[in-house]
Amino acid sequence: MATLSPAVHLEAASPAYLLRSVGVSVHAFWIARREVARITRELNAHNDKQLADMGITRADIPAIARGTFRR
Repeated sequence: MATLSPAVHLEAASPAYLLRSVGVSVHAFWIARREVARITRELNAHNDKQLADMGITRADIPAIARGTFRR
């Protein structure tokens, strides 16, 4: 079993390290939400005929935007 040196262990538990970790996570979440909103907005701009030509319906848009759409 690997053990951490005291310096690495203290740095990993420091408030600054934890705050940076949370900041990175929040930023990644925010970027992902913006991308989902952009994809949703772009697909909603199409009419039903255009969506049908692409092989999707309006009900599929949220799953497509989230990346969970499966046929």
